[in-house]
Order: sequence, then structure tokens, then C-alpha cells
Amino acid sequence: MLQVHPPYVWAEILGFGDEEWKKYFNKFFEDQKVAAAVFKHLEENEILFTMCYNPSYCWILGLSLGPFFAGKDRKQQQVPRTITQLYSCYIYNILEHHGREIENPRDVLLKLGEMAFAGVSEKIVFRNGDLIQYNLQPSQFLSGFLMELLDRDVSVQSVVYTFPHLTIQEFVAALAQFLIPDPGDIQKLLSEAHRQKDGRFEIFLRFVSGLSSPRSAWFLEKFFGQFLHQTTRQVIDWMKMCFERQIEKPQNETSKRTLLNMLHYCLNLRINYWRKPLWDL
Repeated sequence: MLQVHPPYVWAEILGFGDEEWKKYFNKFFEDQKVAAAVFKHLEENEILFTMCYNPSYCWILGLSLGPFFAGKDRKQQQVPRTITQLYSCYIYNILEHHGREIENPRDVLLKLGEMAFAGVSEKIVFRNGDLIQYNLQPSQFLSGFLMELLDRDVSVQSVVYTFPHLTIQEFVAALAQFLIPDPGDIQKLLSEAHRQKDGRFEIFLRFVSGLSSPRSAWFLEKFFGQFLHQTTRQVIDWMKMCFERQIEKPQNETSKRTLLNMLHYCLNLRINYWRKPLWDL
């Protein structure tokens, strides 16, 4: 009998080349001195530099890094150096410009983060019913986080909502874990996310790990105060437990990938904290 093989379609997805991302930032910033300073910072930071080849990441990089080199009120030694720090600055800028438009931004971010977390495993497009479920109201403040789009797939046109990028949704979902007044057993949630084999929670877990670092959380303290020590302690203890278990496992392709992801969690926590063992933090 003839064996039927499924057809394979190959597609090459092109991002920005070296000159294209530089051209993008030159157009993004009116002040070319700011563009040059952002170039220099990215070229000196391999973690952020690898993001430049994705056009949508360039937009996030421009919004987050530009103010550090354009304004006089921020010191350049505070410029983000990890992806978690970068997204913390992205959220900071939204809160700085829209925070006065709402009485309790912490409460709204917590509800928005709960919706974002539910969506990480299910959806990236939200409807009015989802906002109602999480007690969210469309507002100028909320529009800083969600884009409004017309849904043309139904007989009657309606508005749907989506985050500008999936990684922003994943970051807001991670941030919500640190805004919960009583975190309870956050390790159970992290373990359940970590067990998903399709990788849907990998970036979420990297952000949770990164936000347990005071250096990343510092950007958001102005609006949320210090994160609960109980939450950060549980996250770090969970990382230690997972790391120890993973090292003890036989090393096959799957376990190597898992270990690599654990190292990404550590990287977002920031390497200089690791000059002493993780469990001594």
C-alpha cells in the first residue's frame, strides 16, 4: 500500500535586517540623538538586541526606551537591561500618562491581569462579555492597554478588544500575580502552568520570575508600592524547587528544553543576584 504523507508547506518569515531596524528607529524618534542613544544601548545589550529583528518588538522598544534618553528626570543607569524590566517600563509609561484618569489603577490592573491570564491559554481576542465577567468598563485608561477592533465576522458589527501584542498580555497576566492582596499558594498556579507541554505559559513564567526581582519591580513601585514579600518569596522558592528537580532528571531533549527555560527564568531574575545561591535570597 502507498503511504500517504501529509503535505508540508514551508514559509520564510522575514523580519528586520540590520539597516531596517535602524531606519525604523530613525523614523520613530524625531530627535536623532535619542535614536542614536537607543541604538547604542541595544547594541550593548544582547538580550534586547535580539528583539530588534521583530518589527512589533521595535515598537515596544521605542516606547519603553525612548523616555530614558529624551527626558532629564531619569538616570540612564536605570535603563532596562532585561525583557521584564523593558515591559515594566512599558506599563510604567501607560500608567504615567493615563493613571490620573482612574481612581484605583491597581484594582483595574488586577482585573485586567486576571482576564489576560485566562486568555493566555484560550484567547487573544476579548468581547464585551469578557470585560463584564471581570468587572471592567471601557475607558480612556483601559484603552492604554487594549486595542478596540471592529468584529466583521458577525452579522452585526461589534467591538472586540485585544492587547497590542501577545507578550503584553502575558506580562499583564504575570503582573497581576503580584497585585493580589492575598496570594495564597501561588506555587500551585506556577506549577500547573509549568506542566503545560505546549509552551503556552513559558513567557508568562519568565515574566513572573523577572518581577520577583526588586530591580524589575522598582519601575512600578510609584503606582503599586512594593510587591508583597510573601509573593516574591514563594516565586523564588518555587524556582529553586523546580531547578533542583530538573537538574536531577535524566537529560533528554525534553528535559534539556525545560532546563533551558529555567535558565531563562533565572536570567530575568537578574544574574547579579546569583553570586550567592538562589535559596539564600
